[in-house]
Amino acid sequence: EDAAGGEGRPAVALAHPASFGRVERQALLDAAELAGLDVLGTIHDPLAIALAFAETQGYLEPGAQKPAARAMVFDLGGGKLDVVIVEIKTTGLRTRATGGDARLGGRDWDALLADHLAGEFAKQFGQDPRHDVASVRRLLDIAEEAKHTLSVRQQARVRVDRGGHVADVAVTRQAFERMTAELVERARIATEE
Repeated sequence: EDAAGGEGRPAVALAHPASFGRVERQALLDAAELAGLDVLGTIHDPLAIALAFAETQGYLEPGAQKPAARAMVFDLGGGKLDVVIVEIKTTGLRTRATGGDARLGGRDWDALLADHLAGEFAKQFGQDPRHDVASVRRLLDIAEEAKHTLSVRQQARVRVDRGGHVADVAVTRQAFERMTAELVERARIATEE
């Protein structure tokens, strides 16, 4: 028996990026229907994150006696930053403020690192490895992987190859933080606003 009281198909609530418009939400609902899901509703990602936090803190337990709290959800996705302030009570959640930057996302960090890697390759071999779309895609992929490595390590070693040439580039977390400092500042300003 599913959450909606019927039998057979699982019932779910779907989370989606806050930037989704009506068309994208409808496409998500259509895909869920094709997958055989009964959709109870949709909510944007920052609200889903706040609900998950409220659940882990016991606010959603029946009879919970907890003081109201405010939380900030900082959702830096691939292409967009969403910042939401929510008030959490045992009776529910209320959005108090929303903001962000529609032109700032994790891909911006990837792109800066990819440009750095391309520059290092060009210094060694006199060629720009961003010669075609496939090369740019590979550079962005290895930059994203290096970014993730730098989240847990102080240094990442990256192999950039093109046209039979291979550059082994070391990137430190400190250097990455320096090259992306302007992006962090943009995120800070959007959050304060």
